[in-house]
Amino acid sequence: MGIIKKLGAVLRRKQSDQERISLRAVFARFRAVIDSNTKALELIADMGDKLSGDYIFDMAYIRQVSRDLSEAVFRSIHNLNVLCQNKYDILYQKFDQINAQIENLIEGNIKNVSLIMWLDEVGPEAIDFVGGKMAHLAEIKRRLGFSIPNGFILTSSAFYEYISFNNLEKEIKNFKKALENRDITLEEQRKKIQKAILEGRLSPSLEKNLSDALLRYKEICGDRPLVVRSSAQEEDQELSFAGLFKTIINVSPALPALSQAYKQVIASLFGTKALEYAKRFGSHLLDMAMAVGFLELIEARTSGVIFTVNPQDPKLETILITANWGLGIAIVEGSLPVDYFIVSRKDPNHILQKKISEKTHYFVPQKEEIVETYLPEDIKRKPCLVDEEIKVLAKAGLSLERYFKRPQDIEWTIDDKGSLYILQSRPLQLLNKVIEVKPLPEIKQKYQIIAEKKGLIAQGGIASGPVFIAYNLEDLDKFPEGAVLVARRDSSHFVRIMPKAAAILTDIGSPTSHMATLCREFRVPAIVGMGNITELVKPGEVITVDADDNYIYRDRVEELLKFQAASQLDLAHTKEFRLLRKILHLVAPLNLVDPLIKDFRPEACKTFHDILRFCHEKAVQELINIGKDTKTLLDKHITKKLKLAIPAGILVIDLDGGLIDEAQSKDEVTIEDVNCLPFKAVLRGMLTPGIWQTEAVQMDIKDFISSMIKTPDITPRYAGENLAAISTYYLNLNLRFGYHFNILDTYSSPNVRENHIYFRFLGGATDLSKRSRRIRLIEKILSYYDFNVITKGDLLVARLSNLPLEEIERLLEMIGRLIGFTRQLDVFMEDDSSIERAFKGFISGKYNIRGQNVIS
Repeated sequence: MGIIKKLGAVLRRKQSDQERISLRAVFARFRAVIDSNTKALELIADMGDKLSGDYIFDMAYIRQVSRDLSEAVFRSIHNLNVLCQNKYDILYQKFDQINAQIENLIEGNIKNVSLIMWLDEVGPEAIDFVGGKMAHLAEIKRRLGFSIPNGFILTSSAFYEYISFNNLEKEIKNFKKALENRDITLEEQRKKIQKAILEGRLSPSLEKNLSDALLRYKEICGDRPLVVRSSAQEEDQELSFAGLFKTIINVSPALPALSQAYKQVIASLFGTKALEYAKRFGSHLLDMAMAVGFLELIEARTSGVIFTVNPQDPKLETILITANWGLGIAIVEGSLPVDYFIVSRKDPNHILQKKISEKTHYFVPQKEEIVETYLPEDIKRKPCLVDEEIKVLAKAGLSLERYFKRPQDIEWTIDDKGSLYILQSRPLQLLNKVIEVKPLPEIKQKYQIIAEKKGLIAQGGIASGPVFIAYNLEDLDKFPEGAVLVARRDSSHFVRIMPKAAAILTDIGSPTSHMATLCREFRVPAIVGMGNITELVKPGEVITVDADDNYIYRDRVEELLKFQAASQLDLAHTKEFRLLRKILHLVAPLNLVDPLIKDFRPEACKTFHDILRFCHEKAVQELINIGKDTKTLLDKHITKKLKLAIPAGILVIDLDGGLIDEAQSKDEVTIEDVNCLPFKAVLRGMLTPGIWQTEAVQMDIKDFISSMIKTPDITPRYAGENLAAISTYYLNLNLRFGYHFNILDTYSSPNVRENHIYFRFLGGATDLSKRSRRIRLIEKILSYYDFNVITKGDLLVARLSNLPLEEIERLLEMIGRLIGFTRQLDVFMEDDSSIERAFKGFISGKYNIRGQNVIS
C-alpha cells in the first residue's frame, strides 16, 4: 500500500495555514472530512457484511478494500488538519501505526510486537500476537465482566524469536513441505523439531522479559503457582484444537521452571495430535505462531465444563454442565466419574436433571506436581454444586454463547471462597446439523408476525428475548441480560449493553452509523430505521428477531433458534475469511464513544473507527467555532437582511446554494428566497403561531441589577445583528436576544451518515436561579426529543447525529419553536413548578403560558 505514503507526502506538502481564511473554505474542508468519513464507514460495513458467510471474496478484495479504506481515513485526517491548522497532527502517527499493522497482516509479517503482554491489557486487535485462547479470556473479562486468572502472555513475537535464536526456521519449513507432500519422513522430522525446541535456549532479551514479568507477577500474586497454557493463533476460533497442545499445571513461580514449561508448550505445536489435525485441516496450521499464557493457578474447590448446547439433546433445548471436586483435569481428560446437570435453555433457573456420581478421587496441586488423591468419605456421594451455583453457571454459559454468537464449550472453576472463574471459552463442535433448512413457511403460519421487511439490516442473526425500550440513555443502566433493546434512534452509546443484548431494533438509524459498525463488531443482530417498532412492541414481551430475513415475531420461535444454533457452526474456514476478520479487529472497534469525556482525544485512538469518529466530531466543532466569530463572517462575505413577520433581525450569508438564484441580486430576502433545508425548518418553527412574544417583559430590581453586571466575554464579537451562514444542507445560526445566546450548527441532507445537530444556549437577564430553571426546562424538552444534553450553570449544549432528513427537519422545526418559546421566559421562572408547567405547555402546543401578547 505504498500509494498511501505517496498520497500523504503530497497532501502534507500542500497543507497551508492560509487555507483557513473564511467560512466558505472551512465549509469546503468540512465537506471533505464528511465525504471521506462516509466512504470509510461504507467500506467497513462492506467488510463486515463479507464475514456473514453469504459472500465469496479473495485476497484481491482484501488488498483493494484495505487500500481504499486507508486512503479514505488518511483523507479525513488531512482535511481535518487543514481545517484546524494542524491541531491534530498526532493522528498521522496513529494512522501510520494502525496501517502498518494491517499491512503486516496482509503480508504475513506479524513479528514486530512486544515479547510480553499482560492479560488485562490485551485488546481484540492483539489476537494474532496473543492467540485465540488468551484473546478470548481477555475479552471475557473486559466485555462481560467475568473473573479470569491473573497473568501474562509470551506473544507470537517471543515464539518467532525463540525459533530464530535456535536456528529452527529451515527445519520447520522443510517439515511443512513434507506435510504437503505426505512424505514418509514426516514423523522423523516432527520428532527432530520437538527435540530441538525442548533442548533450545531462551535468547537474552526473551529471558529478561520473562524475568521482569515474573517479578511483576509476584507483586500481584505472591508465590502462587502458575498454569502455563497454549494459545496458538487459530486456537479457540473456528477450530478448537481441543486437547492438542500442552498445558502445564502447578508450575513454580521461578524462572527455570517457567522456561522449561514454555518450551514444552511450544514444542506441542509439533506433537503427534497436532500433526494429525494439520493433515485434516491444512498445512497452513503449521504457519501458526504459539503464544503462551502464564496464569495464576486458582485454588479450585470445584471445576468443570459447560456445553451451552447439550450434544445428547436432539432438540437443542438444554445445557449440559459437568463437575468434579478439585482441578478440572478429571473432566477434560475423562479419567474420573463426574456429576452431570441438565438445565433448560429456555429457563436457565430450571434444573431438569441431576446425575450424581460416586467420586472417589480428585486432583489437587502438591509441590510442583498434580496428584490424584482420595476424596474424604463425607463428600464422595454429595453433588459438588449446589442449585444456586448450577443456575449461575447456566446463566454464565448463555451469556458467553450470546456474546460469541455460537454454542460454547466452557472450562470453569469455583474457588474455596465460592467465586466463579472462567478459564476458557471456545466454539462447541457438534457432530451433526440438527436442522438443514430454515422452515420459514411453517413459522409464518404458526407465529404472529410483528414486523415484516421493515427497516434495514445492520447485522444479521437470529435472537430472542424480552423487549426493553430505552427512552433515554439513562435507561441503559437498567438493561437486563439477554433482552432485545428497542429504541427510537440508534446511538453509539449502546455499546455499553451490547455484550448483554440479544438484538437491537430502532425506529431511526442507518446501517453505516457508528452503532451499526459496533453491532457488527459485537455480532449483535440489529435492524435499524424500522419507523415505528417502538410502538409495535411492549416492554417485557418476548419477541424473536430474524435479522437474516428481516422478520420480527411475537414469542420465542424455537425453530429459528435451533436453526441458528446449528447453522452457526458452518462458518468459513478459509485463510481469506480469517485474515479479513483480523483486519476488522484493527478497523471496527470503537473506543471513542462519547465526545464529552476527557478520553476523547487523538492519543486514545486505537482503530480506524476511532480516528473517523474523532475527525467527524472535531470537524463539526470547527464549523461551530468559526460560526461564533461573527465579525469575521461579516468582513469576508456579503450579507443580506432576512425579512420576517417577527423581529428576529437575522443577516444571511450564502455559502453555496443557500438562497435561490433570483435572490442573489437582492439586498433583502424573504423566507421564500431561502433554499437551505435546515434553515427553512428552523424558521417554520420560529414562525409557529403563538410562539413569538411581542411585549416587553417587566423585570424586578434584582433581575435588573443582574442584567447590568453581565460579563462581556459571553457576547459574540459582533453583537449588532443575528447571523445565519447557509448552504443547501448546512446552517450555522447565531442568535442573540437580549442577554441570552443561541448557537445552532447543523448539516441536514439525504445522507443519514452526514447529518448532525449541535445546539448551544447561554445566558439570560435574570438572577441565576431563574436562568437555571430555564436551562433545566430546555434540558427537559431536548431530552424528551432524545438529544444528548449537558448543562453547567446557565450554559446548555445538546447534540444529535446520524438522523434521516425527515427526522432532522422535524427536530429543527422544534428547535425553532424552542428558540421563540424560551425567549425572555426566564423572567417568569419564579419556582420549580414553572418548569413542569412550561414543559407541558410546549409539548402540548399551548405556548401562551405567560399571558403575554404573541404573534399568531
